[in-house]
Amino acid sequence: MGIDKFFVARCDNLGKISIDSESSEKIWFETVLEYKGKGQIELPDQRGLIEGWTKIDIDELGEVNIEILVETINNIILSFGDIILIKKYKKFLNLRVTTLEGTFLAEEVVVSGERFNLTTGSSPQLYLRFRTLRSQFIANKDEESKYWVLPLSNFISAFKTCPQKLEDHPLLIKAESGTICLEYSSLSFFIQPLINYEHQRNKLLDGESKRKITSLLIDENGSAKFDIATMERLLDLLSLSTGIEVGAPWIEIRSSNGELIHRIHIQLNQWTNFSRGHAIFDDNIPNGIETLIRNLGNSPNKHSPDLTAIIKNIVKSGFHDLTTEDRFSHLFRVLDCLCDSYGLSKLDLRQSLNDNNKEIINSSFSLFEKTILQASRDMLKNSKEAEKDGMIDLYKDFKKQYEILQGIRNSLKMGPPYIDDRFGRKVASLLDIFDLDDISIVDKFYKENERPDHRKKLISILSFYRGVTMHRGYFNIHNDPYLQIDLPRVRSHLHDFLLRIILKSLCYDGAYKSTISYRPVLLDWVKPIFLFSWDKIPGKGNHMLINFLQEELNMPFLNAKIEKNNIGNSISVYTPNITLTLGIDNSKTEVSLNFNNKIISLMAKIENGMLNIYKPISASDLGYINS
Repeated sequence: MGIDKFFVARCDNLGKISIDSESSEKIWFETVLEYKGKGQIELPDQRGLIEGWTKIDIDELGEVNIEILVETINNIILSFGDIILIKKYKKFLNLRVTTLEGTFLAEEVVVSGERFNLTTGSSPQLYLRFRTLRSQFIANKDEESKYWVLPLSNFISAFKTCPQKLEDHPLLIKAESGTICLEYSSLSFFIQPLINYEHQRNKLLDGESKRKITSLLIDENGSAKFDIATMERLLDLLSLSTGIEVGAPWIEIRSSNGELIHRIHIQLNQWTNFSRGHAIFDDNIPNGIETLIRNLGNSPNKHSPDLTAIIKNIVKSGFHDLTTEDRFSHLFRVLDCLCDSYGLSKLDLRQSLNDNNKEIINSSFSLFEKTILQASRDMLKNSKEAEKDGMIDLYKDFKKQYEILQGIRNSLKMGPPYIDDRFGRKVASLLDIFDLDDISIVDKFYKENERPDHRKKLISILSFYRGVTMHRGYFNIHNDPYLQIDLPRVRSHLHDFLLRIILKSLCYDGAYKSTISYRPVLLDWVKPIFLFSWDKIPGKGNHMLINFLQEELNMPFLNAKIEKNNIGNSISVYTPNITLTLGIDNSKTEVSLNFNNKIISLMAKIENGMLNIYKPISASDLGYINS
């Protein structure tokens, strides 16, 4: 029987490490894989065993493509009748391919195609093609497993030098290349770029490829212990950090000297093509990824089943190639998931009542429910009597009344009036949990700058935009100049406060890049900024007051003279060219700075016996500017 030439070749160096003598680079990883050897596969109803030479190709997506040249079925050379039998099946079981280097195994494969080679006077040739979602390769090695390796698709980074010394690690490709060192729970690992990282990255950035392996996530200490859930969580955080969905096409297990022991072919987070979104860390935020992953170990949400959905949607909401509606859709999904995670889907309003009022609600609702139940029973009884007396029209009327009353009763059971499931209330409660002041700041803006639809509350605006996004799916932006202004700022602000909530929930406590200002800020940046203590002026607090004035008014205050009046409610600042005054109100909650007919309002509050002055965050800081 003739055999295609591709079945003759062998991969004699599969998984072995070689050294480039000129560059001292270790070459042990391939971005595409191939296995070849004698294969056998079972028919699903135990009707026999197919055998033949087999070729398996795995691309950078991790997609496994199998082709087997069917030579025998149940040890008998293939016949035309066998072909008819085999073609009935769309799924086969227990594929086993023996190569020179090891064994490829798959419990289940699905037929993806077939081809024939029919030559007069010779036996027919049937080539079956299969796909499988999960398979593995076990190398012919007696060595013990030590390191796990996760190839990273679409991971882009500056790869600054890692402080740990990794020169002696057997899987370090190139000592001079940058690495990212990470810790999570008791695990330590590092990310290093491939030798051709620049080429792979440029393929993605230029739009020539939608998914490329760019780097490797490698076990540093050699525990060889891993679980899929942990790996998926690490991929989630790398995606959140870079604003790009990072995946892995397979998992490798290697020995103490770096030889391949085991390769698990399962795709992790490999479903989306390359697209750039909002990276929360950049070169101006050193160790952001490292801190995020290290602190995850302290988060009570690290095993939350909702976390993957939350991160996937917040990443996609930043994709620049999506429509406004699609980006809002992902953001509202994040909001819904977060509200569900924190038990905010439904709020029992009785919890906020005292015992007396709670009893009033319970007894009133119970009486109301009993009254409806009795009314429905009366209608059911009347309908039966009318039917018995042959009064068909009256029977239908009573029956309809009974069904309506039963519907009302069932609705009350499913959603009692004291259960609040309004979207706006859930959003407000979520921000309260994380002590975010955004709502009051933006509400003030919309109160002072009236919208065409007269909505004055942020939660009302979010509810409206959510309804349009989820139900109509289209904003009439082209014919509505106000939407052209409002949608981008609301989306950027929504994205930003969701990022703050997510990062706080992950116990991250560093800086991130805001979606509003696109500059590094701390998580609590939407908080009043401490300026100076009123009680320390004049005196030790003078320099803090001067620093504030110079930054706020953009002018020097050299050799300024500072005085406070006798009753302590006014501070004056004198320079040869400028005189300005700060006055505090009687309630000691607001300070007014008067300068050149301009009034700047500041906050005042007493803390630990000291009257401290703060600069409040304004709506303009959140991107809301009256245009």
